[in-house]
Amino acid sequence: MPTVTIQCGQAGNQLGQELWGLLASQPQVREPAAAGLQWDAGLSSSSEFFRADAQGCKQARCLLVDTEPKVVNSILASSGNGGIFSRQNCFTGHSGRGNNWAYGYSQIIPSRSSGMSSRIPRWNNSTAVEDPNTQEAHLLDHLQEGIRKECEAVDGAPDFLMLHSLGGGSGSGLGSRILECLREEYPLNYIATVSVAPRPAGDSPMQSLNSTMALSFLQAYADVVMVYDNQAMLEAAMKSQKTANMADVNYHIALSALGALWPLSPGEPYSGDGRIRDMATTVAADSCLKLVEARTSAVPAASGVKGLWRDASLAVARLFPRFDVLDAHNPIITSSALLLARGFPPETLQPSPPPKSLLPPQPKLSRASSSSAVTMSDDCGVGDHEGGIGTRRPAGRAAAMREVPLSAEASATAASTFVQASHGAASFACPPDAVNSIWSRHGPCKLSLARTNTAGEASKRKSAIAGMKSEGGTMALTAVANRSSAIGLLSRIGDKARLMSQSGAYLHWFERYGCSKAALDDALETVDNMADAYRLAHGIRDFL
Repeated sequence: MPTVTIQCGQAGNQLGQELWGLLASQPQVREPAAAGLQWDAGLSSSSEFFRADAQGCKQARCLLVDTEPKVVNSILASSGNGGIFSRQNCFTGHSGRGNNWAYGYSQIIPSRSSGMSSRIPRWNNSTAVEDPNTQEAHLLDHLQEGIRKECEAVDGAPDFLMLHSLGGGSGSGLGSRILECLREEYPLNYIATVSVAPRPAGDSPMQSLNSTMALSFLQAYADVVMVYDNQAMLEAAMKSQKTANMADVNYHIALSALGALWPLSPGEPYSGDGRIRDMATTVAADSCLKLVEARTSAVPAASGVKGLWRDASLAVARLFPRFDVLDAHNPIITSSALLLARGFPPETLQPSPPPKSLLPPQPKLSRASSSSAVTMSDDCGVGDHEGGIGTRRPAGRAAAMREVPLSAEASATAASTFVQASHGAASFACPPDAVNSIWSRHGPCKLSLARTNTAGEASKRKSAIAGMKSEGGTMALTAVANRSSAIGLLSRIGDKARLMSQSGAYLHWFERYGCSKAALDDALETVDNMADAYRLAHGIRDFL
C-alpha cells in the first residue's frame, strides 16, 4: 500500500531530504496495461511515495514537522526537492525543544476551558509557562489534520513511515507523541520508523535519557524500527571517502533504507503487500524484536551472469558489521533476514545447489514459502500457491512487470548463497536451520543509486558503489536483517541513562515538563527487556 511519510525534527528532515532526493530519481516503471497514460493514471512504482496534486504535479506523500522553521524552510527553498513538497504539509514551531524529550512530548499544556486542543499528554502536571495564543500550541492538531488529509487521498489503508533521531528533543519527544497518536487514530495500519541513534560522544548530555524514552515508545507503538547508529554510519561513509560529514552519513542511511522501502514491482503500491508490511510480517514478526538493520548494494560491474547473485550477496553482506563494538566485540548473530533482489535475470536466481551442511534435514519448503509467514489472499496477488508466500502470480501482459515467482528450490539455494556470504551458518542463531530463516523476494524495479545534491544535479563525488548507473537504474540487492547488534546499542543507552537517573542528573528538566523519575525507570525497564529478548532470540545466555 502507499506510504505516508512523516519527517520529524532537524535530523529527520535532513535525512528525509537525502531520501526523497533518491526516491525522486528512481526510474518510472509501469504496468504494461498503463502504457501511454499519465504517470498517475495507472499503476506505477512511484505511486508508493508520490501522488498528483490538483494541477497534476508530482507531490510527495510526506509531512515535514519541526519545532523550529530553519531546516524545513531550507528544504522548501532548495530547487531540487522543493518542488515535490507541499507547503501545506509543513508544520513548524518557533522555539525548538532544547534537546529535551519531555518538552518535545508534552508540547504545550492548554486549558480545556480555553477552547484550545484537548489533547494533553499522559503527564499533565507540567509547570511550563508559554503563551497559549501562539500557533505552536496547535502544532499537533494541525499535523493530525494533515495526516488525515493525506490518508484520505490514498485508495486504501496506507502504511506510515517516520524519520527521526533518538537523541534530540523534537525527533525523540515529538516523534514519540506522533507515534502514540498514529497508533490511537490508525490502530490497524503498519508503522515503520527510520531511527538514528546518537554517537556515544554526542552533542547533548541528555541524549541517553531522550533515547531511552524514545525507544520505549517505539517498542510500544511501532511495527518495524530500522535503527542506524550515527557512529557506525560515519565510519562506513569514511571508508568510501577521506572525509565525511553529516550529509554523507544521511546519504548512506537513506541509501540503505531506499532498498527496503521502494516497491519491487509497479503494481505493488496497491496490491496490499508493501515493503513495510512485508518486513513487519517476516523479520519483525516477533513483537519483542522490532529493531532491524537494512543495507543495499548494487551488483558489482565485473560479475558474470552466473555469478551475479553470489557477488551481490557478498557485496551486501560486507556492509553489515561482523562484530559488535558496543558489546565487547562479540560476534553478531543473525536470527532472520529478508532479501530483496531487483532487476536480476531469472537465470541468476538458480544458483548451484548449496552444500548439504547448510541445508536443514529434508528441506521441502523454504522460509519464503513456509506456513510461519503471514498468508494473504490471492485477491492481493499473494497466497499459498506455486512460488511461495510473497511472490506474485503473473497474469496476462503484466506478467513481465510482476514479481518473479521463485520455486522452493530456487529460494532455498538463493538463501544458502547469502548464508555462505555471511560467514557461514555459524553466524546465524540456529545454524542447522539457517536457510529457513531467510525470506527471498524478487522484482523488476531497479534502483538508481546516484547521489543528487540540493540543486538536483548529480553529485561530483566519486561513488563507492561499483556498477552504479544513473539512467534506468541498476540491479541491486537489499538485505533486511534482525541481528544481535541491537544488544550493544540498547545496553549502551540503557546503562548511561540508568547512571544519570540514579545520580539525578538533568532529571529536573524532565520533571519541569511533567515526566517523573518513575516514568524514566519504566522506560529503562522496557529497554532492558528489549535487550534480554534479543539475547534470548540470538542464543546469547549471559543475561541470566
